[in-house]
Amino acid sequence: MYFDGSNTQDDSGAGCVLIDPYNRKHMVSSCLELECTNNVFEYEELVLGLQKAISLNMVALKVVGD
Repeated sequence: MYFDGSNTQDDSGAGCVLIDPYNRKHMVSSCLELECTNNVFEYEELVLGLQKAISLNMVALKVVGD
């Protein structure tokens, strides 16, 4: 799972990509409407990515973030 978040004056959002063993990509993105730091956005995306991994019944996961 790769994830990254961003918070600027114009836009706030986060994105996450999960790649399964068959090299299929599952993408998750979100737009948050609250003021917070880039780290908070990244943590939100981490949680959304973990929830997606659970819904896909993934049993092993490598997490990569900045």
